[in-house]
Amino acid sequence: MTGTNRRMSCGTVFALTVFALLLISSKGSAAGGACPSGANYLNASTNSLVTLSSLGVTSCYFISAAGADTNDGTRESTPWLHLPGTPECTGTCASTTPVGGTGFILRGGDTWHFGNSSVSPYTGGMWTWKWNGSSGSPIYIGVDQTWYSGSSWARPVMNGDNPLSTSAVASCRHQVGTINSFLNASAVSYVTFDNFEFTGKCEGNSAAKFGYDIYILDQSAQYTNFEHLYFHGWTHIAWRCSRGVG
Repeated sequence: MTGTNRRMSCGTVFALTVFALLLISSKGSAAGGACPSGANYLNASTNSLVTLSSLGVTSCYFISAAGADTNDGTRESTPWLHLPGTPECTGTCASTTPVGGTGFILRGGDTWHFGNSSVSPYTGGMWTWKWNGSSGSPIYIGVDQTWYSGSSWARPVMNGDNPLSTSAVASCRHQVGTINSFLNASAVSYVTFDNFEFTGKCEGNSAAKFGYDIYILDQSAQYTNFEHLYFHGWTHIAWRCSRGVG
């Protein structure tokens, strides 16, 4: 009887230990906070404006140029500084795994720097998004037009930090990562990128046949939407185009 009781006690301790570990794990991957409730988001299938919750996005994190990656990110008053998937994302930002049904809301009017490491907030280079949503629970990365810096709402700015020019330049001051692209979203499904401004990029490869701000070349990606994006201020060094014969 004593031996049986001892075995039952050990089993009970083991079960309690597993339960405690599960609680710790669930706290480490806690859900975000309440999402914006306005009907300001595009339902691409009906071409109408709806709420995030009606799209299946029910948990949100917030990011601003005044934030800190050690914040919980679950409210506009406690935002992260960086975007998940950027090299400089640390702390809670880095330990949070994006999942379907989650939104990531950037404060309007703020600027994130992709080329100049001496300016804050600096992303560390190219933003790589590698997480998928699902049909009923997509991932939304965009804005709340009632949350902004300045006197009125404007898109969040992704800046490559090169001077704007209307003609070819002698050289580029900054490149963005190894492939000079703001965003690599090459193999993701059921993700929406909404209402960003991309500017200040410079193409410095004279042998380049094409350039891109967003890298999307993987045919496995499905149902990924890019909405209301504004691209401008893209400069390049001078080069001569030639056509081969053969």
